[in-house]
Amino acid sequence: MSNLISINNYDLHIFDGKPMIKDISLAEKLGYTEPKAIRRLIKRMLTKLQLKAENVRDTVTRINNGKGREVSEYYLDEKTTLKVITKSETENADAITDEMIDVFIAYRSGELQQSPKTALDIMLMQCQRLVDQERRQAETDRKLSLVEDKQEHVDQRLEQLNPDTGYRTISAHGKIIGVKFPLNEAKALGQKAKKLCDEKGLTVGSIADERFGRVNSYPVEILEELIYSAS
Repeated sequence: MSNLISINNYDLHIFDGKPMIKDISLAEKLGYTEPKAIRRLIKRMLTKLQLKAENVRDTVTRINNGKGREVSEYYLDEKTTLKVITKSETENADAITDEMIDVFIAYRSGELQQSPKTALDIMLMQCQRLVDQERRQAETDRKLSLVEDKQEHVDQRLEQLNPDTGYRTISAHGKIIGVKFPLNEAKALGQKAKKLCDEKGLTVGSIADERFGRVNSYPVEILEELIYSAS
């Protein structure tokens, strides 16, 4: 038994964790007037060792046409699918190649979801997406908090080690005035401070930082001017 996963009208059958496409489905995408003809191509390529048997799942299906005839159905993995498309030489082979590459990439990146069958399935999928999104956001917030806490520790050490030079980093100045700047806001303030320094012909300082190697420091009066103009 396989699980069926769909995207962009392509069905992937998952066998033991490996995504595969059914021969008839591929033939229909390629525009075969007789889709079953693709099986002759696959069998020929297997015989000539152009395809590896381990990359093809050969299943036998019994046709109930009164004679009980058995036919082989092939499921192809990614590499085999692309080889068969190339050998098919159909007019839209290039386009189908691109589409199949996108489908398999989407599967590997986790973008494919099992096809919902009921309204409840759809609701559960939407809820799961929200949960995953909240989990990712919580992890991002946690990492950002750790970075900001470490920066505060670095600033405290710098204050202990260095005398007052009239220069401060954005985060050090924020600590002194009782404001904790998020990293994105500190970066924006730093860009404005550098611009002001350039306009006034003042030097931008540089100090050691455990996270980034070195960070800029700015004259206190420049930082105070920025904070005052923003308030």
